[in-house]
Amino acid sequence: MGNKTNGIDKIYAVFMFNKRSILQKNLQNQPLVIISLNR
Repeated sequence: MGNKTNGIDKIYAVFMFNKRSILQKNLQNQPLVIISLNR
């Protein structure tokens, strides 16, 4: 149970970090981010 929660927390943290990075890149280069989101 503890391991599952820890794994979910890590995945969520990585997801939030990636989401933030995508938003920052989106301001710099919108077409590139759209391409990577569509993959």
